[in-house]
Amino acid sequence: MKTAWYASLVAVICFEGLGRKFLPQIPAVALYLLKDVVLLFGYFRFRRPAYITAVNSWLYRGFKVFWVVGFCWTLIEVLNPDQTSFPLGMLGLRSYWLWWAAPPIIANVLDDEKAKPRAVYVLLGTAAVVAVFGAIQFA
Repeated sequence: MKTAWYASLVAVICFEGLGRKFLPQIPAVALYLLKDVVLLFGYFRFRRPAYITAVNSWLYRGFKVFWVVGFCWTLIEVLNPDQTSFPLGMLGLRSYWLWWAAPPIIANVLDDEKAKPRAVYVLLGTAAVVAVFGAIQFA
């Protein structure tokens, strides 16, 4: 299950642009926000072991205050009455802050000895497809 979720996350991150180009019948905003749905599913579905949470806390140890101040500032800006577009502000809030949840979740997947080799193959396959499409676009 972890590997399938990981593959889904990598796919929606790396192939969102392809989906918007080759699947015009699907609204672009749906493809754009699908990444968030997959990320949040993984965040709530796959709990991190205590040691991954501890390592994550250690890595971000001096950054917590700045994170909280930055998040509060962004939230104040979103709620600013002079903001011309509240939905655009919410999209910015999501863009800046939601993806901080990804590293510990991905560390959890890569920590699983059964899922790790499959995750590497997912990354290799994704890199190959991206390289081929990049070469085609460049040519």
